[in-house]
Amino acid sequence: MTLDIYNVLIGIISAAVFQFVIFAVHIRDYKKEKFLLIWLLGTGFVIAGFFSSFLARNEDIQAYVIMVHNLLLILGQGLYYISLKKYFKPKDMIKNYRLDLGLVIFFLTIFSVFSQNITIRMISNSLVLLLFSLFSLRLLNQNRSEDIRRGSNLFIISNWINIVFWTYRILAVYFVLPKFPRLYEMIIVMSYLSSLMLCVLGSLGLIFLINQRLTSMLEKEKLKFMTIIETSPDSVVVTNLSDGKIVIANNNFMKKMQYSMEELLDETTVSIKIWKDQCSRDNFLNAIKNSENIEKYEDYLYAKDGSKFLGCISANKMSIDGEEYIISIIRDVTKVRETEKKLLESERKYKELAEQLKLEKEIAEKNSLTDGLTGLANRRYLEDRIFYEFARMKRTWMELSIIMIDVDYFKLYNDTYGHMQGDECLKIVANELNNSVKRATDLVARYGGEEFVVLLPNTGKEEAHMMATSMKKNIEDLKITHELSDVSSYVTVSVGVATFNRDTKLPCNMLIQQADEALYLAKDYGRNQVVAANL
Repeated sequence: MTLDIYNVLIGIISAAVFQFVIFAVHIRDYKKEKFLLIWLLGTGFVIAGFFSSFLARNEDIQAYVIMVHNLLLILGQGLYYISLKKYFKPKDMIKNYRLDLGLVIFFLTIFSVFSQNITIRMISNSLVLLLFSLFSLRLLNQNRSEDIRRGSNLFIISNWINIVFWTYRILAVYFVLPKFPRLYEMIIVMSYLSSLMLCVLGSLGLIFLINQRLTSMLEKEKLKFMTIIETSPDSVVVTNLSDGKIVIANNNFMKKMQYSMEELLDETTVSIKIWKDQCSRDNFLNAIKNSENIEKYEDYLYAKDGSKFLGCISANKMSIDGEEYIISIIRDVTKVRETEKKLLESERKYKELAEQLKLEKEIAEKNSLTDGLTGLANRRYLEDRIFYEFARMKRTWMELSIIMIDVDYFKLYNDTYGHMQGDECLKIVANELNNSVKRATDLVARYGGEEFVVLLPNTGKEEAHMMATSMKKNIEDLKITHELSDVSSYVTVSVGVATFNRDTKLPCNMLIQQADEALYLAKDYGRNQVVAANL
């Protein structure tokens, strides 16, 4: 039977093109992986090398076709090796390309492509491809791990087949082919088959490598994720966004909700009644749909035994393989909110108490400066104001007047009408005196017993005298009956007036004494009159 190398080549090319298309479709989802594109390019060179063999029938260009064929085959398998290097990413990748090996491959490639001697060309071509297989085998053995065991096994097998074949081909070309030239076509067909074996098995192995690596990465990420959620002090649960079906939950969640993992899987948060009702879950769902994540969302959640707690939920929406999930971190804040409520209540009571104390303090301060009977300023406050106004008088050219008033024969009034009526009389007199002053700076104070003092800042002698006379008249016009008075049948007052300026030599505590001395003279002169101190 005569072997038609071109019929065999058509079959080989068909298989190679088919696996090229399959591989191209597969790497469409992994465009970012540069090593896949390099491998696909290498496969393209190998297929192009197979196609070039058809032109070898033309004896005029046969030698050139063989050169192109060998070059494309070497480039293709060289790119396979570079793709593997790119995949494993060994340290000092550039330094691993030894200069001497590079030169050997370069010269062998020159001989395998451009040599006119068939034996030299076939041997050098076999050596280059053998070296690529050895380099690839070494790389696979150095980086072999359990994660990529199945994929790397296919690579190792295909490269061992190549190594064995190219070794036997070198021996066959050197020792057998010269004696049996008819075996040439057989050796060529086996070369094509070997290249196809590496192309197909290598591509399949690369697919396995990718899938195994992704599976391993997913397992590691899942383990990492589970480690993270298990170490979380809070309850963590992952649910489907669409129906609320539980996917993963940590031990804290199961303990809090009183469910086992078997009870939770394939159940929804509504079906196991974690939420009060569907409406509660819908409210949470609307909140998470309006934004990618929510924080401190609070609602009551229910455990298996029906007990409830106030859950503070922080949730994130994430997408995995086109499916949307919600990862929720739940913290029981029932006690925290109760404590906050108590603190707010305590704060409210504290504020009320503080306001009450403030009011009481103001009242106490007012009482300490106010006469309890008449509501006028008391003697203590009067003395403080005299000190202040005296200092102001010394700083300015303003005058200061003091009026001292005494109710005439008040002891007789008390003995006749009683102390209660006497107190009422003092209140009426105090009110009239207070109404007689018009300026905010003027002060009316009860000095003691039936005596009153009016402090008039920025008031001269004449003005003070007019004010005193007006007060005396106003008191008498009240017509408060006083039958035993020697000066009138009504209550009257005696008034002493003293006016000072910055030139006065008297100390502050002597000012009121001057008004008192004028008052004494008013009493001595017969009462119910105004006397000004002669200063």
